Amino acid sequence: MPLGEFALGATGAQVAAWVLEARARARAEERPLRADDLFGVVAPEDGRSDQERARSALHEAAHAVGAEILRVGRVAQVDLVLRGDSAGATSIKPLLGSSPTRDELERMVIFLLCGRAAEAVFLGEASAGAGGDAASDLARATAFVAGIHASLGLGDALAYRGTMEEVARSIRDDPGLRGAVEADLARLQAEAEKLVWRFGEAVQAVAKALLDRRVVGGDALRALMAGHGAGGRATEGKRK
Repeated sequence: MPLGEFALGATGAQVAAWVLEARARARAEERPLRADDLFGVVAPEDGRSDQERARSALHEAAHAVGAEILRVGRVAQVDLVLRGDSAGATSIKPLLGSSPTRDELERMVIFLLCGRAAEAVFLGEASAGAGGDAASDLARATAFVAGIHASLGLGDALAYRGTMEEVARSIRDDPGLRGAVEADLARLQAEAEKLVWRFGEAVQAVAKALLDRRVVGGDALRALMAGHGAGGRATEGKRK
């Protein structure tokens, strides 16, 4: 598999750091740099258990299928490459405009919750993998929903109370806002679970491909989806 597929989305600085690390490994063994050295740095061997890898595969597969179904982004690639604390990634080209509606923002939240939803639907319970830090699925979903209510003027109130991130941080001290955000997140989590259940065959097919290959490109993803009854789907109108 081409090395570039494992490095999709990397910055120039990241690529330079990978090359330096790979060269250091080769020097330590007193030999020339080889392609395997770069592969070992960019896509390190996955030492997780089969169960952990299967959970990650379902999580990322559901994100990828959800992105296409919900029309929030066109998937460039989905992978199981270990990067720091991340066990995989779904890379998309966003399709939402610069001034999204509430329905569009809620579709983005459903996409962010699809990974957690797949774990709950297919494995019986979700793991902590959707949360934990400011870049996590739950953190981003919470910021979007908080922004709907207190930053973007798309909730029941029009008052601007800060950026989405600022408002999301403020919910710990605002029971009213916290309740509204929690209610919306619960509703949208249920929507995500419905989606991954409805398109479960496609999600499981993509997950299997990820376990086999570690990386599935966008075209291959869409072919798998089409082969399992999830091709050419559009959203079904505004959710209530």
